[in-house]
Amino acid sequence: MVFIVNAENRHWFERDLLEMHQQRRRVFVEGLGWPLPLDGAMELDQYDGEDVIYLLVKDDPDARLRASVRLLRTDRPHPLLDLFQGLCDHGVPQGADVWEISRFCTNPGLTSRRDRLALLWEIICGSLETALLFDIERLTFVANRALRPLALNCGWEALSLGSTQPDRHDEVTAIVAHHAGRPSAGRKINQLGGRGIRPLGADLAGEPETDAVRDHQQRLRSGQLCGRQCGDHLIDGVER
Repeated sequence: MVFIVNAENRHWFERDLLEMHQQRRRVFVEGLGWPLPLDGAMELDQYDGEDVIYLLVKDDPDARLRASVRLLRTDRPHPLLDLFQGLCDHGVPQGADVWEISRFCTNPGLTSRRDRLALLWEIICGSLETALLFDIERLTFVANRALRPLALNCGWEALSLGSTQPDRHDEVTAIVAHHAGRPSAGRKINQLGGRGIRPLGADLAGEPETDAVRDHQQRLRSGQLCGRQCGDHLIDGVER
C-alpha cells in the first residue's frame, strides 16, 4: 500500500515519518556517504517542511515502512534549483503545477534486489498517481544511472533537461515528466503497475463532484492511495 502524508494527516504517521528519516540516514549518509544534515539518528534537511508530501509504502497500516519518497513544491527553494541547476540546459522548471521528487529510499534491511526494484516501481507509480490527484502537471527529479531507464519509461512523457553528468562514482540526469492528458496518463500508470494500481487519471477527468472523485478524497483523508506492488523491471542497479 502507498500512503499519502501531507500537513493535514501527518499526525497519524509520526512513527512512520520518524522511521523514514532514520532509514534515509542509513541509506544516504551511512550507506552512500552523502554529506547531508543530520538530526540525531535522522537525515533531515531544510526541504522537509510542512508543505511536503511524503509517500510511504507499507504492507498494511500497522506494518513497518518498506519505502518512501517526498514531493516538493518548486515555487520555493528545492534541490534541483539550489543544488543541481547545472543539470538543466534551459533553466529549472518551476511553478505551482510543477513538483520535484527526491529521496527515493527503500528499507535498508531489504537484501533482495528484486524486492527493492519492485518497491521503487511502486513508489514511482504512486508519485504519478499523486500528481494526478493534486493537479500536478509536471514532476522533476534527478536520476542516477540506475534510476534513469525507469524514469524515462515511467508512463508519462519524460525528457532529460540536460546532459548526463558525473557524480562521485555515479552519474546523474535531471528529468521532467508530464502527462499529455489525464485519462491516457492514468491508463499508462495502470499498465506499468500491472498489479493493483488503479488508473486515477480516468476517474479524475470527470466532474469534481463525481462519486469517483469523492472516493479519492476519502482515500486521501484516510491516508491510503493505492494497492499492491508494481513491476520489477527496466532498471539495473540500486535506487537513489
